[in-house]
Amino acid sequence: MDNTIKALKITFWSVVTGAVLLVAIGELGLGDSLVSSYSVEADFIFASIMEIATVVLIPSALYLFKLNKVQRQLKEGQWKALHKWATTRLAMLEAPMIANILLYYWSHNVAFFYMAVICAISLAFVYPSQRRCESELNIEA
Repeated sequence: MDNTIKALKITFWSVVTGAVLLVAIGELGLGDSLVSSYSVEADFIFASIMEIATVVLIPSALYLFKLNKVQRQLKEGQWKALHKWATTRLAMLEAPMIANILLYYWSHNVAFFYMAVICAISLAFVYPSQRRCESELNIEA
């Protein structure tokens, strides 16, 4: 039980720390030499993809534990299933956040910044505290 919660918290905080470091690198201008070329077409394509991904992944991640398949696996597998699905949920929120941060500093399109902030705010609703983990294992049918 404790190992699962610790692993989930390490996953959560390591990606959040990585995101903060990316923002610090971007704001200090340390990564400017790594950004090669900028094209309006690529910006439009990436913005469209990330808008769709962000709009789809956030509600999906927040709804994930209400799916019958996930509830069944949580009842059967308990902590092992919780680790798998909670990690999946974190990845569904943290991956687009990191991608949006990187794309923001590549293109300076504020839409990517706003989407990264929305993903970061959504993380508050899935923080893997002990109370949340225990409540998600006691799902009422």
